[in-house]
Order: sequence, then C-alpha cells, then structure tokens
Amino acid sequence: MAWMQLVENAGSAARDYCMLERNLLAHIKLALLFSLLSSSFILRAGLVPDDQQGRLSGATSTAVASLQFFAAIATVIAGAYEYYSGYRDLRKMHAFLVAVKPHLALVSVVATVQTARASVGDITSCVTALAAVSTLLSTTTMESWTRLSTSLSNIDFGASANKLAKGFNSSVQATRERLGTVAPEEITELPQEYRDLEARVDALKAAHVALLKITTVYSTENYDYPVVIAENITELSTTIGVGINNLASTSLKGTNLPAPTEIAPPAQIHKTLPHALGRSATTAANAIKATTSGAEDKLGKALTLYAEGWDKISTARVQHDITVRDQFLHPWQQTLSTSINVAVKARQAVRVSRLELDAAKQTLKNASPAKQEQARIEVENAEDDLVQKTEVAITLMKTVLENPEPLKNLNELAKAQLMYFSAAAESLSGIQGEVEELSVAAEGEYRKSRDH
Repeated sequence: MAWMQLVENAGSAARDYCMLERNLLAHIKLALLFSLLSSSFILRAGLVPDDQQGRLSGATSTAVASLQFFAAIATVIAGAYEYYSGYRDLRKMHAFLVAVKPHLALVSVVATVQTARASVGDITSCVTALAAVSTLLSTTTMESWTRLSTSLSNIDFGASANKLAKGFNSSVQATRERLGTVAPEEITELPQEYRDLEARVDALKAAHVALLKITTVYSTENYDYPVVIAENITELSTTIGVGINNLASTSLKGTNLPAPTEIAPPAQIHKTLPHALGRSATTAANAIKATTSGAEDKLGKALTLYAEGWDKISTARVQHDITVRDQFLHPWQQTLSTSINVAVKARQAVRVSRLELDAAKQTLKNASPAKQEQARIEVENAEDDLVQKTEVAITLMKTVLENPEPLKNLNELAKAQLMYFSAAAESLSGIQGEVEELSVAAEGEYRKSRDH
C-alpha cells in the first residue's frame, strides 16, 4: 500500500521492532488490569472474596474507580506514543532508540495514580490523590508531606550553600593556578618544614610501591613453577574423577546397587621450582634404575643425590615463602594502606584548606565595601583552618617517617632470603662433591675404554 514503508532488516532492526511490539502489549495488559480494578470498585465487588469490613463507601469507590480508569487510558496513550515514536526512529534510521519525555510523563502519572490509590481511605484522601495526579507530585498523603517537611527542616540550607560556594571557589582557584593565571605572590606559601616532610613522604610511598611491584609475587608459591599443560590436565581429570567416584559412593549407600569404594583425594603437592626439580630428578633416577644395570649406573646415583639435595632446598623454600609473606609482605602493604595513606589524606585536606584561603583572599580583594567585613572574617577563619590542618598533617607525616616498621620488615625479608639461599648452598655443596667423584670416575672409565 502507498502509506506503508518497508524498513531494511539490517543490524538489530528486527529485534528492535519486536521490542516495540512487546512493550505495546505490556502497556495493553497493564491497561486491562487497571480497567478491571475500575470495574471492581464501581460494582463494589472484590476480586478475592472477603468480609465486608474495609469496603469503601459509594462515593469513595466512584472516585477510586475514576482514578483507575484514568490510569488505564493514560497507559494506552503512553504505549501507543512509545510504539509510534520508536517506529518513526526505525524508519529514519536513528542510531539509538531512546525513551521520550512525553512517555515518561504519562507513565509517571500512572505511577502517581497507583500510589495515591493505595493510600486512599476516605473522600479527603481521594481529593488529595486527584490533586497529586494533576501536578505529578510523588507525595500524595499528609503523612508523606509531613515527613518531607520534617526532613527539609532538619537541613541547614545556609551551611550547605556556604559549603557549596567554598567548594566552587576552591575549584576555580585550583583551575586558575593550573592555567598559570594566578601570580605566585597570591598563592599562600606553606611552611618549609611541611614541604620537606611532604617530599619525604612521597619518596617513602614511592619506595613501598616500587618494592611491592616485585615482592607481590611471594603471595603465591608458584611464581617460579614451570607451566606444564599435561600436568595441569592430569590434575584436573584426577580431581574430577575422585569427586564423581566419592559422590556416587555416598549416593548409592543403602541401595541395592553396588557402590564404588571411596577414594582419598590425592595429596596436595607444592608447586615451586625446587619441588619440580626434585620430582623430575627422582623420576629420571627411577627410570635409569629400572634397567638391568641401573643399580650400578653412575648417572642414576648422581640423579638420586641431586634429587635429595633439591628435596632439602624445597623444604627451605616453603619456609622462606611463609616468612616473607608474614614478616614482610603483609606488614609492608599494611604500612602503605594505613599510615602512609592517612598522611596523604591529611595533605589533601591541607591543599583544600589552602585553596579555600586563597579563594577567600580573592573574594576579599574584589568585595564591595558593604561586604568587606564578612569577607575579612572568612579569610581569618580560613587562615585558622589552614594552620590547624597543617599542624595535623605535619604530626602525621613525622609519625610515618619515624616509624621503624619498614626497616624491620626489610630486615626480615633479607634474613628470610639469607636463610633460604644458605640452606640451598649447603645442600648443593654437600652433594656436589659426590657428584663430582662420580663424574671423574665415569670420565676415567671412558678414557680407559678408548685406549684399548
């Protein structure tokens, strides 16, 4: 037909059109519900049989029924408007389908009507609800209005406005300073002691962050474990198999079906490089010993010694990781997240107070004679606030810088590493001599066989 216009089914056009139809049907269903409620009030017939107590009077029922019927009509209008607006967007190939304000207003009216209807209990409440519908007010009862009035009366609008103005003036002052439109002499200079402490706290924070970037790997023990896909697949399949077997064993108890025997889950293995080296050396030694002359093979003996050495090292490695986590990593992170951050927040408060003072000075400079006195008082109050916050920040920064915990934590890290590497050196030096003897003997036998 001439009035029809086809829309190309590209992208999400079909889905968007289905969305429009679904929304229209939802509006129609809601309108039918409102009309049913309206009929129920007019006929004074409850949808659910009950006693006659709590029934509304004739006049009240008519008022409430009118509200419900009005809500049904508004819902149909809102659904139709949204449908045709969305369809128009589809035809014009708009990038996005957005909710239109008339639809939002109509739905708000419907919601307000239902809120009013739920709280209506007499004729006076009905009149209040009708007034709320006409003005789109969300508060429809005297109780709600009283609570709103009480809440508003508890708000100090003067203090809030003053705080908002201070924040705005501080933002303007900070922007002007960044743009370089404020003369250096108009910026309040903080004490030299404060600036020195500020630089030292920044350096301390940078030191904590720099060391944590590397030492965070100690939070898990597998930071140097070689990735073996086949091993991971085997572990996963074993875990799943044991879980299924034990679940079947538990479920089939007390039935006539044969229940499988429960299997103990495999022991948890440590995933570190020393453990991996020890296990691989043990596997290699067992492979050689399984041959006919394996018991006397020098390489098999050397691999056994090598595995024993790394077994001792792996034990020390586990203890090393535990010590580093408990004595260094957690305290180091705690210092950064508590005391250092508290000092940084105190410095931010000083910066805000300094901006407020400079903004107040600018206000005093540009104030009219009638407002000079008030502006002068604001400057004095800002100066007192800056002095107080500067003293607090200096105290907190000194506390952070004098704290001996970072040195203590670093000492624990060095001590743990020393003990681990000492144990590793001792273990390897103990086996290296024997492995060297086996190596020299094997080389002598090889040369002797070549001479003949």
